[in-house]
Amino acid sequence: MDLPLLDKNFVTDYIHVTDEEATKVARELAKKEGIFAGFSSGANVAAALSTDLYE
Repeated sequence: MDLPLLDKNFVTDYIHVTDEEATKVARELAKKEGIFAGFSSGANVAAALSTDLYE
């Protein structure tokens, strides 16, 4: 995928999140926290929760 506005020198790592994970977390945010977020927010929260910062 060509991302002309992305400076790859700043990217040091990434976390892969599936569509299913993103959707599940977005729905959990709505159900448990009352936060009505979209797919990309679900993906970001899923990625954050997969790190050891929240264990």
